[in-house]
Amino acid sequence: MNISPFSPRNLCVLIATLFVLTACGGGGGGSTTPTTPAPTNPTTPPPAPTVNISGPGNVAEKTPVTLTGSSSFTGNVTYTWTQTGGTPVQPVANGNTITFTSPGVFGINVSDYMEFTLVATKDGVSTDPIWYTLYVESQNTFEDNAEYFTTAGFSAKESYLQIAEVVRQAVNRIAQPDTAARAVCYNGGEETTTHTDTDGNGMISATDNIRITFNDCSSPVLDTYAFGYLDVTVTEASLANKTLNALISLDNFSVSD
Repeated sequence: MNISPFSPRNLCVLIATLFVLTACGGGGGGSTTPTTPAPTNPTTPPPAPTVNISGPGNVAEKTPVTLTGSSSFTGNVTYTWTQTGGTPVQPVANGNTITFTSPGVFGINVSDYMEFTLVATKDGVSTDPIWYTLYVESQNTFEDNAEYFTTAGFSAKESYLQIAEVVRQAVNRIAQPDTAARAVCYNGGEETTTHTDTDGNGMISATDNIRITFNDCSSPVLDTYAFGYLDVTVTEASLANKTLNALISLDNFSVSD
């Protein structure tokens, strides 16, 4: 008897074979290796903006001074200057520079300091402030003053140079209207200066009188206690030459250890 190719037995074998093939096909192909992403380099932040100040380190008193600012910014930059130390001045700003006149310095062979800070700003971003220190030097020395004054009757302790410096400081207090005509001594006493303007020209000139009064004053210049007063008669004064000649009377002046 002939068996049909599609008999139930053959059909079962065929179906079983399809199941096997289907199972093999579904489970084949092997495992897939996961893809590793390429490494990324960290972004380096841009450098912080900086600012700098250039100018002299030492200047003479009462002379023009210019300080110049620069920064790592380019283009339209705003520079903000601030004085943070020393005798106040009134600088004139022009872009990245300021110009001012150095203040007077009281004393012999001494210097005073000034301090400024600068900040640069662009598009709302500012640098950290930078500090700049400038030293202002006195242009008066004992030798400079010695030839301008004549005195008599000094003790061994007080030299004519020390007396000349006392007078020089008094003249400076008179010449600068923003300076008080008094000075506080080491011990809390007081040294006061009065100016008799005989010709009424509003400045120190020939024939004017200056009186320097000491009230229980331990003078930092004389390095001793001073009492009474010094009378100074101006014989010649030249603003152009910055010279002053005078006679100093010690009749009412005394010192004591």
